[in-house]
This record gives sequence, structure tokens and C-alpha cells, in this order.
Amino acid sequence: MTFGRALMSATVARPFADTGPSFTNSQIRIAFCGLMLGNFLATLDQTVVATALGNIGAALGDLKNVSWIVSIYLLTSTASTPIYGKLSDLHGRRPMLMTAISIFMVASVLCALAPTMLALVLARALQGIGGGGLLAMAHATIADLVSPRERGRWQGYIGGAFAAGNVLGPVLGGAIIQHAAWPWIFWLNVPICLLALIVIQRALRLLRPRGVRHRIDWAGSSIFTGAIACLIGFLVMGGNDLPWSDLRLWGLFALALVLSGLFIARQESAAEPVLPLRLFRNPVFTIVVGFTIPASMTLVGCIVLLPIFLIYGLGYTTGEASLLMISITIATVAAALSTGMRVAQTGRYKIYPLAGLWLATLTLLSLGLLATHAPSPLLIVIQLAAIGFGIGLSMPVALVAVQNAVETQDLGVATSCISFFRSLGGAIGVSLLTAIVAQTLVAGSPVALTQGHRGLDLLNVAGDAGLVAHGCSLAFLAAAILTGLAALLACILPERPLRSSPLVDAAASLE
Repeated sequence: MTFGRALMSATVARPFADTGPSFTNSQIRIAFCGLMLGNFLATLDQTVVATALGNIGAALGDLKNVSWIVSIYLLTSTASTPIYGKLSDLHGRRPMLMTAISIFMVASVLCALAPTMLALVLARALQGIGGGGLLAMAHATIADLVSPRERGRWQGYIGGAFAAGNVLGPVLGGAIIQHAAWPWIFWLNVPICLLALIVIQRALRLLRPRGVRHRIDWAGSSIFTGAIACLIGFLVMGGNDLPWSDLRLWGLFALALVLSGLFIARQESAAEPVLPLRLFRNPVFTIVVGFTIPASMTLVGCIVLLPIFLIYGLGYTTGEASLLMISITIATVAAALSTGMRVAQTGRYKIYPLAGLWLATLTLLSLGLLATHAPSPLLIVIQLAAIGFGIGLSMPVALVAVQNAVETQDLGVATSCISFFRSLGGAIGVSLLTAIVAQTLVAGSPVALTQGHRGLDLLNVAGDAGLVAHGCSLAFLAAAILTGLAALLACILPERPLRSSPLVDAAASLE
């Protein structure tokens, strides 16, 4: 079945709860298009600046802090994801979706107008708050509208939008840098946001919060945000702003551990925890979280790393690198879409992350081993396509498996938690893999010793392609280890038959 036929099918989906508002198939299809647009935008802006970091840094006169443009977005989107889940229970899915889109659109304008690096980083932080809502609400709203069996297909499409946004980001960013100024990276978000606002406003008018009303654990949310900020700060500043031997850096890491402990303690006592620890007693949820984090670390981290490898390590132009990365885009989207449809047809899901993660592991291993040997463009295309196809196979499965396995009253919070761990993995992956490259440059470049340069700043002053390729090789090997860990966890994922009919439970329909 093609994507177009699935959208036009008269029997494609039914509202999830019989006790909830009645949606026509046309309304569900239109709502889905709006959700897909929002999800695409949120993931696109995680990586769209990857190929443009050097140009943006040069234009704003600050190459040292360019890594924060990516990291701050991942930080705030990760921190805001679980909070949106609770807020949508109080105020409804549609108002929170529209709020997230509006924040994202305003922040995009501020990014485009930013006169300094500090202004751009602050605007990206605000943009991440909007992006976190778009990621959390898309999956939860689909769960409101269709049964677990039907969700496989729809989550496949949402997963395809997620994958397309991630992998098209560097391609689109490179194309814009080649033909226009960097602010257009952000200006292009505005019309898409306006379209998404109109679609969501019209399609989800009947969706209202029902059942138990929830409170926001603001204390837990604040502690959680502080812990994530300290962890990302440790990874971003290590080897860039501060040497790894600096005690302030390790003090930041220690603070992240302390805050993490406080957060766990808070979750055990809170009446409405941000991250209910009882979910980890469910083996499906725990294992899905276990392989989602390293898989997301690999996907988002490599998407940011690949332009560095192709441009600075192998000497391709920005345009050439963008063309080479089209292969990972096509493969990831194709795998996500086909997996979603197969899961909906068969009701089985375990084989897809298992096969996909092992394929990605072996391909990353080969890429890491061959990175310093000037691989041919054809080999690069094949390797990138294999990585994309492998990751794409696992993407729709995580949420479908979790939503099918948790208790009805935990449906929404479980969905937002998986989105949170996916975002957390991406944030850590970007910081970790780029830190490996940065540390390699620092250790091997005489410029770092004589002029005090550190980290990715050396990409624009050292000019040592072999050293960059070596650093990327180590990072790809680290990514292979992470994906191999995810594959091992996928081996023990319990497989439970997917339900083929909606649940009659009002409390679950909008949580």
C-alpha cells in the first residue's frame, strides 16, 4: 500500500476511545498531516544548522561557541517534552500543539534576526521549547485517535517525518548556504508553521481533555532541567571551552549526578511525577527505553557528524556533501514507512529493530574502519543508505510496542517518556560524538598548542583533513558500539500481540 492510498483509505483509522468525540476519517487524515508537519519541523531544526555552523560562526564572529547552536536546542527540547504531556491533560492537545507551534515560529524569526552568537543561542533555546512540544504532542495525539494495531501504520509515517527531518536537515542547510544567507535556514520555518497552525486548529477542534485532571510537578521538572543542562554543558564544554582536566568541568558533571539523584527521589514521592518510576517495572517499556537512547545517540549524533567528516575530512564541498547525504534520507524514510505498514498488517514488531540495529552496527563499524582511507563516493552512499535503512527499521516500533504494553491510564505519560528519552539520546549523542572529534583535534594539532585553540574551532584553522578523518573514524566506531548495545537489548524485547480494536476507556483517550 502506498502512502497516498493509506491517506485516502476510508477505513484507515477510528477514534481511539468510544466514549470520546467522534472524528471522521477525513478529520483524522487532516490532523495527521498537521502533526507530521510539526514533527518534521521539530526534528529538522535539530540538524539543519549542521552544515552551516562554520558559516554562521564566521558571519557572527564567534566560531568557538558554534556547537551551542545545536546543543541548546536539543537541551530545551528534551527538558520540555515531558512537561507538555502534563499540560495537554490540563488544557487539551490542540491548545498545547498550537502553543508549541507559535513558540517555534516566533523563535525562528528571532533566530533569523539574531545579530550575535549569544542572541542566536538564546533564540535557539526558545525554539527548542517549541520543538519539544511538537515532538511530544504528535505521538500522543495519534494514540488518542487510533487503535494500537492501526498505530503501526501511522507511527510509521510520523517516524518517517522524524527521520526525514533529521537527515534532510544538513542537506537543506547545505543547499541554503550554497545559494542564500544563513538566516534563510530559519525564515523557511515560518510559512510551514502557519500552515500547521491552520491545520491543527481546524482538525482537532473536537479534542478536549477528559477524565482525571493532572497537576504539574514543577519542582521535579526544575530539578530535571538542571540535571540535563549540567550534563549537556559538561559534554559541550569539555575539550572546547574548558580542557578535560579542568576541575570546574568535573564539578559540573558531579552536579548533574547529584541533581539526577534528587530527581529520582522526587519522582518516588511526587503525586504526579514527571517520569513515573513504576513504568520501569514494565519489561517492554524498560527495554524500549534501553535501546531508544543509544539508537538516538547514533542517529542524531551521526547526522551532525557526517557533514564534518565529508567536508573537513574528505574535502567535499557543502553542496557535494549534501548530495551524498540524500541517500541516508531516502533509506531512513523508506524503512520507517515500510516498517509501519508491515507492523499494521502483521501485528508483529520485534524483528524490525533487531534486524535494523544490527545492520546499522555493522555499517558504522565498516565506516569507522574505512574513514581514514578516503572511501569512494559510491561506497559512502552505500554505507549511509545502510545506516539510514537500519535506523529507520527500528523507529516506528518503539512507541507502538510501548503504547500496546502499558496500562491504559499510563498511555500518555509513557508516550511522552519515550519521546523524552529519544530527545535525550540525541542531545547526548551530538555532544559525545563531536567531543570525540574535538578532543582528537586538540590532541593532534600544533595550532591548539601554539595559539590556544580548542575543539571544533580547529576545523577552520588547522586544515588537517587527515586528523579530522581520524577523529570522525573514532566517533563512528563509538557509534557502532552504541548501536550494538541497542541491538543486544532489542534481542530480549518481549513481543506482545498488538490489539486490533480501540479500548473503551475515557481516562486513556487523552492522557
